[in-house]
Amino acid sequence: MHSTGSFIDDRRPFSKKNWGHRTIIYTKLAKDMNTVQWNSFYAGLGYAGEIQQKMKECSQPLEHWTDNPDEYFIVGSDSVEEEEEEEEEAASS
Repeated sequence: MHSTGSFIDDRRPFSKKNWGHRTIIYTKLAKDMNTVQWNSFYAGLGYAGEIQQKMKECSQPLEHWTDNPDEYFIVGSDSVEEEEEEEEEAASS
């Protein structure tokens, strides 16, 4: 789990049947952890959850996206010359 960077939210028992041959390693490491290490581990999971939530909020598009191709069209823009003139006027002001 830690080596892949994936945190698994699952209700299955932690066993060799459900988690594979590395279960013995995970169990040994878990048993060796002290209270401070467990607190740090859970704090890290909580922090990762907060970051995932923030990223989810920021990844929402502002526009409404659709799969209908008729909803999309190219919008004309000002010519490059007009934009350069506007920038020059703004710089000289």
